[in-house]
Amino acid sequence: MADTTVKTTAAAAPPDDAADLAAKLLLLGTVTAELQDASGRSDTLKAEIKVLEARIAEVKKATDGYTAAAASEQQELDADVKLIEQKGSMASAAVKDQQKAIDAIVQGVDDDISGQGKNIRTLQTGVDNAQQDSDAAAADWKAKADAYNGLKQTQKNIDDQLKQIKALIDQAAKAESQNDVVSMYFLLEEASAAAKAVTILTPDDYTAALKAAQAAVESSKTDSTTKKADLDAKSKVLADAKAQLSAAVASRRATILTKLKAIKPSAPAAGGVSAAAGAGPVPAPSPAPAPAATHPGGAH
Repeated sequence: MADTTVKTTAAAAPPDDAADLAAKLLLLGTVTAELQDASGRSDTLKAEIKVLEARIAEVKKATDGYTAAAASEQQELDADVKLIEQKGSMASAAVKDQQKAIDAIVQGVDDDISGQGKNIRTLQTGVDNAQQDSDAAAADWKAKADAYNGLKQTQKNIDDQLKQIKALIDQAAKAESQNDVVSMYFLLEEASAAAKAVTILTPDDYTAALKAAQAAVESSKTDSTTKKADLDAKSKVLADAKAQLSAAVASRRATILTKLKAIKPSAPAAGGVSAAAGAGPVPAPSPAPAPAATHPGGAH
């Protein structure tokens, strides 16, 4: 006999849209955070690359010009050194009798400049010390002025303290009316501590303290003003000395040349300095060769 039993298949579970949405939202949040982090790293890398490119370009700009000029500059220097050596030996021979006098003038000018430098260092020390004294006096003046101004606020400060004590007492009384002995105890302890912090001077004592503080401010102000004036005066002397030294350094060679005019060298032999030194004239150095021109598109 045939089997007539009907076989049934289990129905598929309906989709859970809510769970799917939550999962996708979570994934979206993760992806968004990763993108933001990558964007931040990208911005940082771009900034670092920009700095490096600027540094490389700066060095390249300097080295390109230097490389192009270095060879010709070295040739020019070599020629100058050769000429100095040749001419120098001639000049030394020509002024051998006046060498000590020349050296003495040069040394005198240099010693003067050196002496000015030492004097400036001494003056700088004086200015530094005066600055410290002025700063200390100014700080003392401010501290005494603050104390004096605070003393003038004594009555207001006492009134504020008394109001605080009264408020604590009122709170303690309210706690007492509510049979809250614990709060009452604490508040009265606070009121007692606040009361002990109050000092009320007699009118005579307060007047005396005020006058003393006022006098201290005036004395400190005078001291501060005097030390500031001393600092200003020393600073001016230092500035003038620095200006004088700068001028002396800038005019050193001109000063020496002016003083050297007082020295009369021996009459040169016929033919000038070269003849006096026992040598023929020295030709001027050949000009340094110009760098080879390059095609705009590079060498071919």
